[in-house]
Amino acid sequence: MIQIPEPLRGLFEKINENGSWTKYFNGNGIFNTGPLGLIWTNKNEDFSYDGTNLILKTANASSLYGNKRTTAFLNFNLGQAVNDFEEEIPDTTDYYLI
Repeated sequence: MIQIPEPLRGLFEKINENGSWTKYFNGNGIFNTGPLGLIWTNKNEDFSYDGTNLILKTANASSLYGNKRTTAFLNFNLGQAVNDFEEEIPDTTDYYLI
């Protein structure tokens, strides 16, 4: 779960209504138990937004036994989303740290 900064929440509402998460986000992840690993790629149905938080489902790793280390990579094309939805994003001095 990633808490979205207040100035970006309107944009995330629009992406959520549109349902085209993978147009603006791409990424993957891996579960690693040492000798075994499971890699997944994010799909539209993996994303949800509750008005404050971006929620990203991971792949099912029930077939992997032992302690699992999860690493996720997520890229957000903010410029494309802002242009597509004609959203105004205010200037910031903290770069909208999450």
